[in-house]
Amino acid sequence: MLNKSMSAKFFRLALFSAAFAFLLVLLGAYARVSDANLGCPVWPGCYGKAFEPLTAHQIYAARSDQAPPPDAAEEQAWKDTLHRYFSGSLGLLMFRLVYLGWQLKKRYRKQQVIIPGAVFLLVFLQTGLGVVTVKMHLKPLVVMMNLAIGLGILGL
Repeated sequence: MLNKSMSAKFFRLALFSAAFAFLLVLLGAYARVSDANLGCPVWPGCYGKAFEPLTAHQIYAARSDQAPPPDAAEEQAWKDTLHRYFSGSLGLLMFRLVYLGWQLKKRYRKQQVIIPGAVFLLVFLQTGLGVVTVKMHLKPLVVMMNLAIGLGILGL
């Protein structure tokens, strides 16, 4: 009985993770199309903080500490920071999915752990590529690789 409930939990988490990955691809596309990818040029977070600056005084202080591009606006920072935190949440979901898969693998030899493990590794590769994307100021090849890996994560 316990094994079936763990299998159902694994299945539900896998479906939720797939839907979450789809949402993340849409959010990333929206951030890219709305030109928000360099709204927060420092990675992770925004200007070295957990959240983007909200007031004019905070934005001025952040800009004087770390010179961001002149077109960095508050709305762009929101979109970029939101995308970064969603991608971190997907990494945590995949970690949980791999853990549940290994727990089930002990009981069922046919339990799939290769695909969740590959997606888990791809999510961390994607995170590193996100850092490179910000550091290289949106070079087209890096952005294309970022999108291709994101779609690969969604496909797996």
